[in-house]
Amino acid sequence: MTAVDGQQLLDLARRKTAQSRSALAEVIGDMFNGGGASLSDRERALMFDILRKVVLEVETSVRLAL
Repeated sequence: MTAVDGQQLLDLARRKTAQSRSALAEVIGDMFNGGGASLSDRERALMFDILRKVVLEVETSVRLAL
């Protein structure tokens, strides 16, 4: 797993575009899948919660666009 820049994650999280949400979900998903063995239960729960929220936001924007 490659190192993750915390500032980059914050920047992606603060942007509300579909592209930034997709990038954020991809990075967190990679962290979750690639580093899953070294994550604490709390870290896993936080990552899952972030992914869930990102997916819901993107889902809402897609519904609004339609």
